[in-house]
Amino acid sequence: AYSAHYYLAKGLATLAIEKALEHNVGVVGFSGGVACNQIFTKIIRETIESAGLRFIVHEFIPPGDGGLSFGQAVYGGFFNP
Repeated sequence: AYSAHYYLAKGLATLAIEKALEHNVGVVGFSGGVACNQIFTKIIRETIESAGLRFIVHEFIPPGDGGLSFGQAVYGGFFNP
C-alpha cells in the first residue's frame, strides 16, 4: 500500500512542479480530503520543496468537508448579507 501512495503522490507532485514552473508560480497549495493523509502530504511536501517551491496547506480550516462547508458559508454570507 505504501508503494501505491508513494508513486501516486510523487506523480501528482511532479505534475504540480511542472505546471508551477511553466506558469512562473513559486507556491503550490495542497487541499481536499486527501490532504488529511499524512503519507501523501509528507511525500508531496518533500517533493515540492526539493524543487525549490513553497508548499502550503491549511492551518486553521480543515482541508476536507469542513473546509468546503466553511467556504460555502463565507460565499453565502458575501452574496447574501
